Amino acid sequence: MAGSPDFDSDSIMNDETSQWRWLGYPESRMVMNYGSPIVARYDGKMSLNIAMAVKGFRTINSVHQILMGPRTGEAVEYMDLETAWYPYKLTADAVYTEGKLHMDEFFADKDTFIRMIEVSEAADAKLQMKATINGVSKNGNDLLVEREDFWFVYKILKLNEAGEVIGQYEPQVSGDKWSVEITFDSDSAKLAFSLTMLPKNVADNSADSAQELADKTLAEGTNLNIVLADTKQFWDQTLAKIPAPQNFGVEGNKKNGNITSEDHRRAFYAAWAFRLQNIVEPTPENGYDYYQVTLGMASAWHSGAASAPNSCSWESMYDIQQLSYIEPEIAWDAMRGFIYNIDENGILDGECLPSQKAHTVWVSYLNMLKNHPEKEAELKGELEKLYPHLRNYLLWRAENPRWIHGSNDFPNEKDLSFVTQWYSDVNYAIKIAEIIGKDEDIVVYREKKAELAENSRVWFFDEYDPNQPDSLENRIKAFCFIGEDGTLEHSWPGLSHDAQSRDALTYVYEAMAVDFPKDLTDKLVHSYLSYTAGKEDEPLLGFESYKYGDGCYTACGLLEREKQYPELKGKWIEYVDAVLCNAVKNTEFGEVIRVYEDTTTIGGVHPSSFSASAIIDYTYMKNGLRLDMGVPAAIGDSDMVKTEETDVAVKTRIGVKPELPKTVTMEKDGKELEALVLWPHIDEKQYGAKGKFQVTGQIYGTDLEVTGIVKVLSGNEKF
Repeated sequence: MAGSPDFDSDSIMNDETSQWRWLGYPESRMVMNYGSPIVARYDGKMSLNIAMAVKGFRTINSVHQILMGPRTGEAVEYMDLETAWYPYKLTADAVYTEGKLHMDEFFADKDTFIRMIEVSEAADAKLQMKATINGVSKNGNDLLVEREDFWFVYKILKLNEAGEVIGQYEPQVSGDKWSVEITFDSDSAKLAFSLTMLPKNVADNSADSAQELADKTLAEGTNLNIVLADTKQFWDQTLAKIPAPQNFGVEGNKKNGNITSEDHRRAFYAAWAFRLQNIVEPTPENGYDYYQVTLGMASAWHSGAASAPNSCSWESMYDIQQLSYIEPEIAWDAMRGFIYNIDENGILDGECLPSQKAHTVWVSYLNMLKNHPEKEAELKGELEKLYPHLRNYLLWRAENPRWIHGSNDFPNEKDLSFVTQWYSDVNYAIKIAEIIGKDEDIVVYREKKAELAENSRVWFFDEYDPNQPDSLENRIKAFCFIGEDGTLEHSWPGLSHDAQSRDALTYVYEAMAVDFPKDLTDKLVHSYLSYTAGKEDEPLLGFESYKYGDGCYTACGLLEREKQYPELKGKWIEYVDAVLCNAVKNTEFGEVIRVYEDTTTIGGVHPSSFSASAIIDYTYMKNGLRLDMGVPAAIGDSDMVKTEETDVAVKTRIGVKPELPKTVTMEKDGKELEALVLWPHIDEKQYGAKGKFQVTGQIYGTDLEVTGIVKVLSGNEKF
């Protein structure tokens, strides 16, 4: 899927009541207007609030405020305001008791942010800029703010009609307060406020270098309209690289309604802009020498590792995987930052969340290899260095499939979501182990999988009776707590949260995507169909909430199980459509989409990346493409043909379930591509003795068959 070379960022402008308000820049340490949409809306002073990745993570509010009023009277808050969001700027049109203004807010680069203002009907008006901030002092006509860990340099700029810098206004400082009052000789005038930020304890940074950077960026004669045009061009070119879907728009159910192609397209590219604006440069002053792809700087979430508190070991992993397709070097480095921070006991600092570690390494590796085939040996060497950290983590996680965060640290907890994602993650670890020759670890991983499967049978599945209808008493359990006497409890300590509640089901059905024993998968499929029956027109098909970290597995499980369970045919599309409708309708990106009466709202941490990831991932799936496996895989393309490489041969040992590939090589228009293949269930008897057997799979969405030859070896035979 190619990009869109003529992409125009203005085509996804949002000036509706529900609009994004955050604004950042790739690799910047700053994001403007952090917080939920309500919080991020301008107050009457259009206060500028900033979240920053400096020596950890922090927020700083009201660093710049604007008031306007009669020349001889008091400058006051606006009476009316209209705003709009673009990937590269925010705009505001304000009306005051005397005068009006239009403002464009944008980043000149990762270090400098600008508010460019044009006043009108201002001949009898004045404009006041002001703020209160610790550490402010004058440096000529500039303001220097020196804090413990960073410097700000402010400039209040005079502009001519063309937008060129022709001088500066002189602010006044009194203690921690600064202000400047500007009157106008005509109805219209242009001016600007700029903020340049430089962190302390990084290389040779100093107050002087912060001042020099600001002076260079905003030297006299600089045309801010050209700077803004350059920023737009940067975003046009960056978003043009995004693999461009051809089909937008979603036909929803009765309660969700339909999503127009225009709204869908805007949300898709806004999701990518959000992803890109959450790239943070290395922060060596905090002991972190790697790029970060954070879950959302605008959320101000800071429960990650102490050295990278806005990076989340769940959301950020999915973010890195998607980003690796367009910025493979940054994604690779961000992945390394996570993995090298796993200690020798397998612990990663910060909130402990489901496992995506090996998956992210694998996807990042394949995209680096695709873009830099000449570095194959170097990349393999890096895998060898990363691998011990991965191994330590996965072995620890196998013993601790549970959530750990603050006071929520219960060693006797077992969580189906954590088991499911460990199961998936360890399959990617096996792929890595095969490349670097760690055959002995593959044996360990397979033993752990078998052990966890049997434990899961007891922890989550035993009480479910597929011969009975769905009910609160007859459900697969999402979690359990093991008592000292071995009895199981299915209620969260201190909370009214039960493992069989409707909300808990969000974490259950993702297990359809992993290779559990068939009887457990039978129960999952039966339970899903039983629970969702008659709920096709509910906002989320009867589920109370949706979270991408779990839901992405549910969607793929429904898709991949169609051959084994024909009754699932088309269910993944129904599921994906429901999620897309609600993710797009809610505008803001967040951790959870939660049902409220006959519609949904965004909940949990927000603005954050999970619903953005869902929009990106599911849009590609609706366009016949899966990106989650590291190599784009076609789903449902009837124009493909088989090649000499399509049929496959695999080896396994007696008693070990063979691993058939999820994708095979096909051809379209003379070019090779990977395509999703669905395999039937393989009975244990087929690999219970030495020999060979054949399995017939099907290229998804076509009538094309794929042959898999499985060779079963005895224990002493070499692969």
